[in-house]
Order: sequence, then structure tokens, then C-alpha cells
Amino acid sequence: MYFTLLPLPAKKALIQYYVIEGDALAFEDIQRDDPPTQEQWSKLLNRAHELWCHDNYELQTLNAEDAKAFVWENTPDLHDEYDSFEEYHSSYVAGGDIPEHPDSSWPVLAMPSCEEALVDGWHRFHSYVLAGVSSFHFINLDK
Repeated sequence: MYFTLLPLPAKKALIQYYVIEGDALAFEDIQRDDPPTQEQWSKLLNRAHELWCHDNYELQTLNAEDAKAFVWENTPDLHDEYDSFEEYHSSYVAGGDIPEHPDSSWPVLAMPSCEEALVDGWHRFHSYVLAGVSSFHFINLDK
């Protein structure tokens, strides 16, 4: 799906990763706080539309069990320390610093080719699991 056709939360998740947390030089003239103000979001979205309008992204929705299995199966290092996703998840949230994400519409960014299921959105993902969300949105950057 072209960037311009993605739902707003998916666009914001990509901008958060590439621009706010990353170092996208084409956006350096736009002041941005973390989190951005409404005015900053507007400017960032407009620039992203200009630059990424022909970029294709695969937005998927997985049920909770498939989402947990995806993370478990595509993060091989977890298997060295944990016997199951549930054990890993419990350990992750026990570490604290899991902000509440009441709106599960923001996708997590997946890239299993990097030997970790997610490149961004680990806290969101675990927050969604804690909240008992029934479906998860993923953008797979490998596709």
C-alpha cells in the first residue's frame, strides 16, 4: 500500500521511527518535539507525503495469538533465555517502563530479517498484550 493510502496511525508510526527517533535528513528543517505538537505532525506528514508517496508498505493485522507467535518465532535470541513467549513477556513487563497505549491502532514495525521481529514498537506491543488487545497492526519493512 502506498504511504499516502496508509491510515494516519501507520503514517505516524513510520514518521516516529524514521524521523523522530531516526535521522532523516530531509526533515531536519522541521522542528520536532517528542512527542510532536499538532502543528509539527502536520508539517511532518506533509513532507512525508511529498517524499514517500510512491513507497509501498505492507500493513497487516494479526490476531493476538499470531502476533505473539510472530514475535517469538522471529526473535531467535529469546529462545536462549526463555521457554515461551509468556515467560518472555512476563520478564519484559517486570522490568517496568511500559507506557500505557490505550489506542492499539499504532502498528509496530517488523523486520524479521534483522534477527529481531520488531525494529520499533516493543513497548507498544507489550502494552497491547497487557491490555488484552485482540488484534495487532504490523508494518513489515522486509516486504
